[in-house]
Amino acid sequence: ALGDHIPLIAKESDVATIDDPQDIPVLSIADVTIAESTGVATLTVTLTGRTIFSTLFDFEAAPTISSPAANSPDDFEAGTGFGSFPASVSTDAVTTEIVVAILDDDIDEFDEIFLVTLLTATEGSGSPQEAVPVDPNNNVAVVTIVDDDDPPTLEIIAPADVLESAGSTIVEVRLNGASSAGVAVNFATFDGAATASSDYIPNAGTLTWEADETGFRTF
Repeated sequence: ALGDHIPLIAKESDVATIDDPQDIPVLSIADVTIAESTGVATLTVTLTGRTIFSTLFDFEAAPTISSPAANSPDDFEAGTGFGSFPASVSTDAVTTEIVVAILDDDIDEFDEIFLVTLLTATEGSGSPQEAVPVDPNNNVAVVTIVDDDDPPTLEIIAPADVLESAGSTIVEVRLNGASSAGVAVNFATFDGAATASSDYIPNAGTLTWEADETGFRTF
């Protein structure tokens, strides 16, 4: 009848969970080769996989024990840094760039390498943040610095005329430009108008300069 109370029957609510079938995005970094005169090494980091979250990662630039190794701060600026990706739902892979400072010197040297390693990555700006895996096969980039300095040159400087009564003369050899490997040059005297043993005493030997050294040597 109108006005009668109808009891409400409580029913336990079901909670529906929507599983995300998409894999968590993965981070990777690529090797790069740059000229020393460029001043910076620009590396490409790739985020593979779609996500509604932004992604933040950090990295480290450091020397390697492999030869020929670049040194910091002589060849590059070692240290840590970070980069980021915005949310990406429309493409399967996005890229961003990070930079490491390179020192441009005037020393002739071998091409040298150092490493840039992806350390950690997280997605989401709130809490909790979810870790983003780094590809274990592509988490370290090898940066090759190609030397573009001219090799040093040698110049011999000898007196134009020497009096016979002087008894001896000094010959100067000048190294123009430095080399990280050092320089060695063999020398020897040869007859011209003068004859060895009759007019002069023969001489031969080796002149050396240490790594990064310039200047004169004499014999």
